[in-house]
Order: sequence, then structure tokens, then C-alpha cells
Amino acid sequence: MLNWQELNLFTAEEHQPFILNGGQPAALLLHGFPGTPAEIRPLAEVLHADGWTTQGLLLPGFGPDIATLFERRWTEWVDAATQALSDLARQHQPLLLVGFSMGGAVALNALSKLGAIPPHMGLVLLAPFWQLGTWQQRATFALLKPIFHGIKPLKKANFADPELRQGILNVMPELDLDDTAVQEMLRDFRVPARVFDNLLGIGKGARRAASQAVLPTLVVQGTADPLVKREQTRKLLQALPGPLTYREVAGRHDLLNPQADSWAVVTEAVVGYGRWCKAQRGELDLSLSLV
Repeated sequence: MLNWQELNLFTAEEHQPFILNGGQPAALLLHGFPGTPAEIRPLAEVLHADGWTTQGLLLPGFGPDIATLFERRWTEWVDAATQALSDLARQHQPLLLVGFSMGGAVALNALSKLGAIPPHMGLVLLAPFWQLGTWQQRATFALLKPIFHGIKPLKKANFADPELRQGILNVMPELDLDDTAVQEMLRDFRVPARVFDNLLGIGKGARRAASQAVLPTLVVQGTADPLVKREQTRKLLQALPGPLTYREVAGRHDLLNPQADSWAVVTEAVVGYGRWCKAQRGELDLSLSLV
């Protein structure tokens, strides 16, 4: 049977970390789970065109190192983001920290670990993950964890289903889903309990850290997002001290997909917010707005 190492996944240049050198303002962008810098690069290029130095981080265990993902701890992701943010802060002002999906949880945890928030800094959370499942699902997982050895999410998958195929290819575009050996490997693929521990851990950490994120914050949420639901994001807003700007856009979870209908609205919101941050060098004042 094939194994992950034999597939040579995420070898394209687009999955590598990057820095686009621009002006004095700098933005650090954090991808989601199980993403790579490829998903945040389109937004980074838009910000770069508007005068920002932009850095796309590859979190440990993702991209070309996906085979090691199940050995990682969520604290490694936070450590990597904290170090990158600290390095940028030494040379750039203002700063913009952008987290997409799980990258939003990483961002909040990194801010908390950083200690003092650098001056003239803004936070952008796009479809921010912070809670895994319902409380009933989390309680069930805790109850069954001693005997839980993971699940095989694709055991009975129909690889002819266009929606399923697109979902898999969005994450691993190199896969040949018509190859029976690949299909067999995917059916046998087991997600271990540690993955859920990591997602639960970074989500809980983000919820605790949210109250310490005292800085101007833009939150963008898709109204039809099936992964990070609007109700969850609105709960997170209550914990963020802000000052806050909140935008809801007609879209799903693919807010950073240039082909999505929501792309123009998302980029307009982020670029406009970035320009506001660049213009503010003294007192920062935003008010909560529900759009």
C-alpha cells in the first residue's frame, strides 16, 4: 500500500514559506488546518501591492512535512508564530497579524505568549477557529478517549462525488483520485486522537487568550461557513476587547479563494483596514460594527 512519504505531497513552490519585501509596514499571515502558505499568498500579494512587507509562515508539520503532523503539538505552531512576529516587530511598524481559520487561533495564542503587544499593531481574524464541535461532541470525545484510537474519515468515501473530490484536492492537489492505490490509502487513512487533542488545545488557548488581545481587531466571517459557524464567531467577539470591526460576508469558508464570490469584499475589508492601521500612529479608536 502507498504511504504518505511516497506521494511527495506539497512539493510545489507555492507551499513554501515566503517573504514579499515591501514597505516599512509588515503583515504576518498564518494559514489554517491542514493548509500551507499557498492559501494565504493571494491575500499577501494584495497587501504587498498596497505597500506592505508580507510574510507567509509554514507552521511545523504542514506542507512538505505533513507526514510528521501527527507527531506535533499545537504549542509548536504557537512558538513558530510568536518567533516570526517578534522578528518582524524588531524592524517594522505598523504590524498586521492575519490568521485564517485555525491560523486565527494560532494568532491569538501567539499574541498572548508575546507578552507586550507591539505599538501600532492590528489583528485580522478571518473565519477564526476556536471551538471544535458541539459541547456534546467534545464530552463524548473526552468520555471515549481512553479507548479511542482514531477514525477513518474516508473509509466509505465515494471518490466519484465531485464535492468530495474537490474538498480533497483543495488540500492535496497532487493526488490522483482515480488511482486505486491512492483510493485504498485514503480509505485506510486514520486520524489519531492526538489531532483532536491539538485542535481542542489550541482552541481553548485561543478562547483564554482572546481577552488579552487589547488591540484593534478586524473579524471577517462568512454567513454560510459550514466549518467555522457564524454563531461561534459571534461568541468569540464577546471575548475580544478590541476595539473591533466585524464584517459578515456572503460566503463559505473559502474566504481566501480568489475565485470565490466573497473575495472582492474580503480583500476590500482587509486592505481598507490595513490602510487605516498605517494611518494611525497615535491613539487608535475603532467601534464595533455589525455589517
